[in-house]
Amino acid sequence: MFLEVELAYSGPALPVDSESTCPGSDLYSAEITYQAGPDRSATFPVIENSSFQIRAAKSPAVRFEYERNKTSVPAARIHVHGVGGLLSPGLMRNGKKGVRNGDWQSLHLPVGGHRFRPSMEDFLYFTINQCGFRAKENWEATLLSTRREWLDTQCRAAVRDSPEVAVDALRQLGHTITPPETPQGLPQRHDGR
Repeated sequence: MFLEVELAYSGPALPVDSESTCPGSDLYSAEITYQAGPDRSATFPVIENSSFQIRAAKSPAVRFEYERNKTSVPAARIHVHGVGGLLSPGLMRNGKKGVRNGDWQSLHLPVGGHRFRPSMEDFLYFTINQCGFRAKENWEATLLSTRREWLDTQCRAAVRDSPEVAVDALRQLGHTITPPETPQGLPQRHDGR
């Protein structure tokens, strides 16, 4: 799935039922990309790759990325493009390939791993609340509601990854847990990076 939307500068919220659109900024856009596939047990759909970007003049300004099978860098990460500021001199001295010249955008800032990475709702909330781009009325309640759904889905997946940890946590809360007579061979946690 691929979606690109022009972003409009901040102003009054647009009515939800409004068919009018405000002019885009002619500079900024948001780009959302997803690629899905089956999980390791071929039971549940999973996101293989995702990318949420704020773009300026067709170039990325900030990217929230996830690559399920990535092993050389964190699977969930943020890239910030532009001037690295105070960190750049340190990057130039550390000798690591790709960041010797203070190249801030080559850093992979880790964010939450496979289960607790930023969601599309987190990205959209950041775009509207932190960056100040325009939204429709009631945008915040809608995003927070769908974000709760995302977190519930991720919690279920984390429980499937580590049922013994979930059972232990529930017992600590006073729940009585009866294990199944025939334990299912569930896949182990997707640790990765």
